[in-house]
Amino acid sequence: SDMDIMLDRADMIKSVGGRWMMMDVVTTGFSAVQTVRNHNPGLAIHAHRAMHGLLDRESGPGVYDKGKIFNFSMSMVVIAKIMRLLGVDSLHGGAPLTKMENYGEPVLVQQALQADITPPSTMTLGQKWYNTRGVWHTASGGLHPGTVGESIRQLGEDIIIQSGGGLLGHPWGIEAGVEAMVQARDIALKREDLKIWIRKNPDTALAKASSYWGFGPTIVY
Repeated sequence: SDMDIMLDRADMIKSVGGRWMMMDVVTTGFSAVQTVRNHNPGLAIHAHRAMHGLLDRESGPGVYDKGKIFNFSMSMVVIAKIMRLLGVDSLHGGAPLTKMENYGEPVLVQQALQADITPPSTMTLGQKWYNTRGVWHTASGGLHPGTVGESIRQLGEDIIIQSGGGLLGHPWGIEAGVEAMVQARDIALKREDLKIWIRKNPDTALAKASSYWGFGPTIVY
């Protein structure tokens, strides 16, 4: 859509009581994000990164100092920094143990989004943000109850967990999917061992989810 339609849609969402809007920030472009942010009638903006792989999906681990460089691309960290500067409220930044290879990149994205001082690494420059408002890291990309705890462990507790198939696809139905995800979240927050908890509670929604999807990356539906 063009800019006029984007702005009209933002106003429409607000008029019906909405609190969030989503933008595909790569396909619409940085200027569009800034324009909508400046116009925004009191909505939080979730930045979806659809088509980011065209810019940042490296086909070899070399740019992360872990092997050969097959092709050269920029990092998702660059997009994250730009989105923080533009003032979005949350960004789809990937997650550990998901269906897409990331070479540990979600942790670097989280630091770029939320730290006041983003530390330098072998593949990114550091950044002093001088109290620039942080952005919620949205962990997503095939999360299910068997993997969500790793996102909390690596990315911290101040994140958004977004799960579609890993919740809706539960063999017992949607309500069981919600129950399993909440159980997995609470176990992670209490720093308990997930597999031990499941062995002690074999008849729970979480136990059923883990027997269905396991504890590692998989396509969930």
